Amino acid sequence: MRVLFLALLSIIFCADAAQAAMLLDRPTRDAVEGRWVVVDKPVARPCNLSDENSASVEAYQIEFSRSGGSFRIADDVDADWRGVISDARMTGNAIALTLTDTDGTPFKGIRFVRIGKDRMRWKEVFARTSTLLPSAGFAYRCGKPRRGVTAGLDADALQFVSGMPAGNVYFVPSHGGDDAGLCKTGYAAATRFDLIGPVFFFAERYDAADDWFTVRKATGDAGRVTLSLQSRSAERSSIDIVRRDAAHAEIPAWGGRYRRCTG
Repeated sequence: MRVLFLALLSIIFCADAAQAAMLLDRPTRDAVEGRWVVVDKPVARPCNLSDENSASVEAYQIEFSRSGGSFRIADDVDADWRGVISDARMTGNAIALTLTDTDGTPFKGIRFVRIGKDRMRWKEVFARTSTLLPSAGFAYRCGKPRRGVTAGLDADALQFVSGMPAGNVYFVPSHGGDDAGLCKTGYAAATRFDLIGPVFFFAERYDAADDWFTVRKATGDAGRVTLSLQSRSAERSSIDIVRRDAAHAEIPAWGGRYRRCTG
Protein backbone atom coordinates (compact mmCIF):
# COMPACT_ATOMS: atom_id res chain seq x y z
CA MET A 1 0.00 0.00 0.00
CA ARG A 2 2.85 2.41 0.87
CA VAL A 3 4.55 1.71 -2.48
CA LEU A 4 1.26 2.42 -4.28
CA PHE A 5 0.80 5.67 -2.33
CA LEU A 6 4.32 6.85 -3.18
CA ALA A 7 3.80 5.96 -6.83
CA LEU A 8 0.55 7.97 -6.91
CA LEU A 9 2.25 10.87 -5.12
CA SER A 10 5.02 10.82 -7.72
CA ILE A 11 2.42 10.95 -10.52
CA ILE A 12 0.69 13.90 -8.85
CA PHE A 13 4.02 15.75 -8.43
CA CYS A 14 4.94 15.16 -12.07
CA ALA A 15 1.52 16.32 -13.27
CA ASP A 16 1.68 19.48 -11.15
CA ALA A 17 5.20 20.24 -12.32
CA ALA A 18 4.39 19.63 -15.98
CA GLN A 19 1.36 21.90 -15.70
CA ALA A 20 3.53 24.59 -14.10
CA ALA A 21 6.05 24.36 -16.92
CA MET A 22 3.32 24.81 -19.55
CA LEU A 23 2.24 28.07 -17.93
CA LEU A 24 5.51 29.69 -19.06
CA ASP A 25 6.55 29.97 -22.67
CA ARG A 26 9.82 28.42 -23.81
CA PRO A 27 11.86 31.67 -23.92
CA THR A 28 10.78 32.47 -20.35
CA ARG A 29 11.67 28.98 -19.10
CA ASP A 30 15.05 29.26 -20.81
CA ALA A 31 15.61 32.64 -19.17
CA VAL A 32 14.79 31.28 -15.70
CA GLU A 33 16.52 27.88 -15.76
CA GLY A 34 19.96 27.65 -14.21
CA ARG A 35 21.81 28.40 -11.01
CA TRP A 36 20.98 31.69 -9.32
CA VAL A 37 22.67 33.52 -6.48
CA VAL A 38 20.32 35.56 -4.31
CA VAL A 39 21.69 38.48 -2.29
CA ASP A 40 20.01 41.13 -0.17
CA LYS A 41 21.59 44.03 -2.06
CA PRO A 42 23.36 44.56 -5.42
CA VAL A 43 26.98 43.39 -5.63
CA ALA A 44 29.67 43.77 -8.28
CA ARG A 45 30.69 40.08 -8.49
CA PRO A 46 27.77 37.97 -7.27
CA CYS A 47 29.02 34.76 -8.85
CA ASN A 48 32.14 34.87 -6.66
CA LEU A 49 30.02 34.72 -3.52
CA SER A 50 28.78 31.62 -1.73
CA ASP A 51 26.51 30.95 1.20
CA GLU A 52 29.58 29.72 3.10
CA ASN A 53 31.06 33.22 3.40
CA SER A 54 27.96 35.34 3.75
CA ALA A 55 24.82 34.84 5.80
CA SER A 56 22.88 36.99 3.32
CA VAL A 57 23.67 34.84 0.25
CA GLU A 58 21.91 31.73 -1.04
CA ALA A 59 22.32 29.78 -4.26
CA TYR A 60 19.56 27.82 -5.91
CA GLN A 61 18.76 25.99 -9.11
CA ILE A 62 15.63 26.01 -11.27
CA GLU A 63 14.91 23.25 -13.80
CA PHE A 64 11.98 22.81 -16.18
CA SER A 65 13.16 20.92 -19.27
CA ARG A 66 13.52 17.39 -17.84
CA SER A 67 11.54 17.56 -14.60
CA GLY A 68 8.68 19.88 -15.59
CA GLY A 69 9.49 22.08 -12.62
CA SER A 70 12.08 21.46 -9.91
CA PHE A 71 13.71 23.88 -7.46
CA ARG A 72 16.77 23.25 -5.34
CA ILE A 73 18.05 25.50 -2.60
CA ALA A 74 21.71 24.60 -2.57
CA ASP A 75 25.31 25.60 -2.68
CA ASP A 76 27.69 24.02 -5.19
CA VAL A 77 28.04 20.81 -3.17
CA ASP A 78 25.03 19.75 -1.14
CA ALA A 79 21.31 19.95 -1.75
CA ASP A 80 19.79 21.65 1.27
CA TRP A 81 16.25 21.22 -0.05
CA ARG A 82 14.67 20.24 -3.34
CA GLY A 83 11.02 20.77 -4.10
CA VAL A 84 8.50 20.91 -6.90
CA ILE A 85 7.54 24.05 -8.79
CA SER A 86 3.79 23.45 -8.71
CA ASP A 87 2.79 26.75 -10.28
CA ALA A 88 4.64 29.19 -12.55
CA ARG A 89 3.09 32.30 -14.06
CA MET A 90 4.26 35.42 -15.85
CA THR A 91 2.51 38.79 -15.80
CA GLY A 92 4.29 41.54 -17.70
CA ASN A 93 7.93 41.20 -16.72
CA ALA A 94 7.18 39.48 -13.39
CA ILE A 95 7.51 35.71 -12.90
CA ALA A 96 5.79 34.06 -9.93
CA LEU A 97 6.68 30.55 -8.73
CA THR A 98 5.01 28.41 -6.08
CA LEU A 99 7.30 25.85 -4.46
CA THR A 100 5.77 22.68 -3.04
CA ASP A 101 7.38 20.43 -0.43
CA THR A 102 7.64 16.65 -0.85
CA ASP A 103 4.44 16.20 1.18
CA GLY A 104 2.48 18.26 -1.36
CA THR A 105 2.20 21.33 0.85
CA PRO A 106 2.99 24.79 -0.62
CA PHE A 107 6.31 25.74 0.93
CA LYS A 108 7.18 29.13 -0.48
CA GLY A 109 6.06 31.65 -3.06
CA ILE A 110 8.60 33.83 -4.84
CA ARG A 111 8.36 36.59 -7.42
CA PHE A 112 11.00 37.75 -9.88
CA VAL A 113 11.06 40.96 -11.89
CA ARG A 114 13.54 41.19 -14.74
CA ILE A 115 15.90 44.13 -14.47
CA GLY A 116 18.53 43.05 -16.99
CA LYS A 117 20.14 40.06 -18.65
CA ASP A 118 20.64 37.28 -16.10
CA ARG A 119 19.54 39.63 -13.33
CA MET A 120 16.21 39.90 -11.51
CA ARG A 121 14.73 41.54 -8.48
CA TRP A 122 13.60 38.92 -5.95
CA LYS A 123 10.72 39.01 -3.48
CA GLU A 124 9.37 36.33 -1.18
CA VAL A 125 5.57 36.31 -1.42
CA PHE A 126 4.90 33.82 1.36
CA ALA A 127 6.80 31.21 3.38
CA ARG A 128 5.33 28.34 5.38
CA THR A 129 8.35 28.14 7.68
CA SER A 130 11.37 30.28 8.50
CA THR A 131 12.91 31.46 5.27
CA LEU A 132 15.94 29.80 3.73
CA LEU A 133 16.41 32.66 1.28
CA PRO A 134 16.54 36.43 1.69
CA SER A 135 12.93 37.67 1.80
CA ALA A 136 13.79 40.34 -0.77
CA GLY A 137 16.82 41.25 -2.81
CA PHE A 138 18.50 40.54 -6.12
CA ALA A 139 19.02 37.32 -8.09
CA TYR A 140 21.94 36.83 -10.49
CA ARG A 141 22.21 33.87 -12.84
CA CYS A 142 25.60 32.30 -12.19
CA GLY A 143 25.34 29.16 -14.24
CA LYS A 144 23.32 28.14 -17.29
CA PRO A 145 21.94 24.60 -17.77
CA ARG A 146 24.47 21.93 -18.72
CA ARG A 147 22.22 19.79 -20.88
CA GLY A 148 25.00 17.54 -22.11
CA VAL A 149 25.54 15.90 -18.70
CA THR A 150 22.28 13.92 -18.90
CA ALA A 151 21.51 14.09 -22.62
CA GLY A 152 22.17 10.34 -22.93
CA LEU A 153 19.92 9.42 -20.00
CA ASP A 154 16.32 8.54 -20.78
CA ALA A 155 13.37 9.71 -18.70
CA ASP A 156 12.67 6.31 -17.09
CA ALA A 157 16.26 6.06 -15.90
CA LEU A 158 16.20 9.58 -14.48
CA GLN A 159 12.96 8.82 -12.64
CA PHE A 160 14.33 5.60 -11.14
CA VAL A 161 17.69 6.99 -10.04
CA SER A 162 16.74 10.51 -8.89
CA GLY A 163 12.95 10.75 -8.72
CA MET A 164 11.28 13.59 -10.57
CA PRO A 165 10.55 16.32 -10.00
CA ALA A 166 11.07 16.18 -6.24
CA GLY A 167 14.48 14.46 -6.31
CA ASN A 168 13.54 12.44 -3.24
CA VAL A 169 15.03 9.01 -4.10
CA TYR A 170 17.82 7.41 -2.11
CA PHE A 171 19.38 3.94 -2.01
CA VAL A 172 20.14 1.96 1.17
CA PRO A 173 22.50 -1.07 1.26
CA SER A 174 20.49 -4.31 1.43
CA HIS A 175 21.35 -7.91 2.20
CA GLY A 176 18.23 -9.22 0.48
CA GLY A 177 15.06 -10.71 1.87
CA ASP A 178 12.28 -8.50 3.21
CA ASP A 179 14.12 -5.19 3.25
CA ALA A 180 11.20 -2.73 3.04
CA GLY A 181 11.98 -1.61 6.58
CA LEU A 182 15.26 -0.10 5.43
CA CYS A 183 13.37 2.87 4.06
CA LYS A 184 12.26 3.77 7.59
CA THR A 185 15.79 3.98 9.02
CA GLY A 186 16.70 7.32 7.46
CA TYR A 187 19.80 8.35 5.54
CA ALA A 188 22.48 6.98 7.87
CA ALA A 189 23.94 4.66 5.22
CA ALA A 190 22.25 5.93 2.08
CA THR A 191 23.46 6.81 -1.39
CA ARG A 192 21.80 9.57 -3.36
CA PHE A 193 22.05 10.72 -6.98
CA ASP A 194 20.89 14.19 -8.00
CA LEU A 195 20.76 14.11 -11.79
CA ILE A 196 18.08 16.80 -12.16
CA GLY A 197 20.52 19.70 -12.12
CA PRO A 198 20.41 21.69 -14.29
CA VAL A 199 23.88 23.04 -13.46
CA PHE A 200 25.36 20.86 -10.71
CA PHE A 201 24.88 17.09 -10.75
CA PHE A 202 26.23 14.92 -7.97
CA ALA A 203 26.34 11.55 -6.23
CA GLU A 204 26.53 11.42 -2.45
CA ARG A 205 27.39 8.49 -0.15
CA TYR A 206 26.68 8.92 3.52
CA ASP A 207 28.57 5.75 4.44
CA ALA A 208 31.89 6.44 2.69
CA ALA A 209 34.99 8.49 3.49
CA ASP A 210 35.04 10.29 0.13
CA ASP A 211 31.31 10.78 0.17
CA TRP A 212 30.62 13.28 -2.59
CA PHE A 213 31.20 13.15 -6.35
CA THR A 214 30.51 15.44 -9.27
CA VAL A 215 28.63 13.63 -12.02
CA ARG A 216 30.42 14.48 -15.25
CA LYS A 217 28.24 12.36 -17.54
CA ALA A 218 25.15 10.17 -17.10
CA THR A 219 23.95 7.73 -19.77
CA GLY A 220 21.63 4.76 -19.91
CA ASP A 221 18.07 3.52 -19.82
CA ALA A 222 15.71 2.06 -17.22
CA GLY A 223 17.79 -1.13 -17.00
CA ARG A 224 21.27 0.29 -16.51
CA VAL A 225 22.70 3.73 -15.82
CA THR A 226 26.39 4.56 -16.15
CA LEU A 227 27.83 7.56 -14.30
CA SER A 228 31.21 9.18 -14.88
CA LEU A 229 32.29 10.66 -11.55
CA GLN A 230 34.91 12.98 -10.12
CA SER A 231 35.65 12.98 -6.39
CA ARG A 232 36.52 15.93 -4.19
CA SER A 233 40.18 15.00 -4.68
CA ALA A 234 39.72 15.13 -8.49
CA GLU A 235 39.98 11.35 -8.94
CA ARG A 236 37.80 10.05 -11.74
CA SER A 237 35.83 6.81 -11.80
CA SER A 238 32.80 5.18 -13.36
CA ILE A 239 29.92 3.22 -11.79
CA ASP A 240 26.94 1.27 -13.10
CA ILE A 241 23.51 1.31 -11.45
CA VAL A 242 21.73 -1.87 -12.54
CA ARG A 243 18.00 -1.99 -11.96
CA ARG A 244 16.78 -5.37 -10.67
CA ASP A 245 13.15 -4.44 -10.03
CA ALA A 246 11.09 -1.39 -9.06
CA ALA A 247 12.57 -1.35 -5.55
CA HIS A 248 16.11 -2.68 -6.00
CA ALA A 249 19.34 -1.91 -7.81
CA GLU A 250 22.89 -3.16 -7.80
CA ILE A 251 25.91 -0.87 -7.78
CA PRO A 252 28.79 -3.36 -8.09
CA ALA A 253 31.55 -0.79 -7.62
CA TRP A 254 29.99 0.36 -4.34
CA GLY A 255 29.23 -2.91 -2.63
CA GLY A 256 26.35 -4.60 -4.38
CA ARG A 257 22.62 -4.59 -3.69
CA TYR A 258 20.57 -1.53 -2.66
CA ARG A 259 16.97 -0.85 -1.71
CA ARG A 260 15.37 2.11 -3.53
CA CYS A 261 13.52 4.39 -1.12
CA THR A 262 11.66 7.67 -1.38
CA GLY A 263 11.13 10.32 1.22
